[in-house]
Amino acid sequence: MTNVTGEEIGYDPVTVKRFAKIYAAEGDGNELASMYQAAAMGLMDQVTDDFAHITGHQPTDMKEFLIKNY
Repeated sequence: MTNVTGEEIGYDPVTVKRFAKIYAAEGDGNELASMYQAAAMGLMDQVTDDFAHITGHQPTDMKEFLIKNY
């Protein structure tokens, strides 16, 4: 994100409960918190073909997505 935006992107870990509260107003605090917890547990460090299998399309990598949409 730093490379695309030109802004320093920091990381300040919080508890899963706090993370859910941060995003609660947007209506998806619990869902995002579950992904945050999964990442903290190392469960999101694998690349699979699930997206392509479900949608029939290859996923866009994060850098490409940010360049196109930022």
